[in-house]
Amino acid sequence: MKNIILLALLINLNLKSDCYSLLILSKNIENQYLKVNIKNKSKKTLIFYNGDYQSNFKIVDDNDKENVGEVTSIYSGEDYLDDQFDYSKNLIDKVMKKYYLSFRDAVLYLHYKDKYILIPPNDARDIDLPIINKNYTTKYKLDSTKAYFMNISASFSTEYIPQYVRDSLNSKNFEIINPKIETDKININIDKFFRKHKNFYIK
Repeated sequence: MKNIILLALLINLNLKSDCYSLLILSKNIENQYLKVNIKNKSKKTLIFYNGDYQSNFKIVDDNDKENVGEVTSIYSGEDYLDDQFDYSKNLIDKVMKKYYLSFRDAVLYLHYKDKYILIPPNDARDIDLPIINKNYTTKYKLDSTKAYFMNISASFSTEYIPQYVRDSLNSKNFEIINPKIETDKININIDKFFRKHKNFYIK
């Protein structure tokens, strides 16, 4: 009964601020997406840049014991040094000069500037966030007859947005939001979320 109550609290968890509320909608994890609902409570249009994020998750059993697993491989993830080749040198130089950015920040801005969601005043959006991942592969020893759950944390960065762009958005009645997500005990469908190899579940 205790675990059922905790799960119910999670599903109805509202992460609130003065201008918006965030509701976790996912009840069962089957892939890398976490479904949330963001409700705009303000008179401004909210803009949620969701391209640059850091996330982590933990696998726990019914007794809240973490299954750490064994790391089998590590990869670097996204790297602005790779992203630079998506843009011409002239374009990067132009952005650096226009917004007074470093080379790194100019590349990050070009890479993430179009990855956003708009939420009009007094409206709401259901959003699938592809944030349930890590920059390494882990194999887990799981009992297929037991229930497993996931704790997820995620934060989103807008440090790459130039001040000029921020001021422009503000003058047009837009407000940038930076939700921080912390969940607890969402059920996992281990047969869909993991890849099974021999006696291990891999992600």
